[in-house]
Amino acid sequence: MQDAYLLWVCYVVLFFLATFCALSLPLYPTSATAKVAAEGTWQVVFVVFLAYAMMPLKSYVAAVFGFLLCGSHLAMSSVSATEFQDLKWQQV
Repeated sequence: MQDAYLLWVCYVVLFFLATFCALSLPLYPTSATAKVAAEGTWQVVFVVFLAYAMMPLKSYVAAVFGFLLCGSHLAMSSVSATEFQDLKWQQV
């Protein structure tokens, strides 16, 4: 594989990793029993590790990807965590 294609393959892999994290966001129907903001955290940590350590990307690309992914998970979990309101900031 040529080096020119390797970067595009990395971007496609980043897209699929971001999709994996988007599917694991803590979005629950109203009838769900366990609504904890920490759901999906291990997926985000694993994907950020893959972006930083296992892919030949530039540092700023991996950093922007990590900040966007963590920020979106933090925002979504702070909005969707409706149970245990007094412990919400400890969960987030």
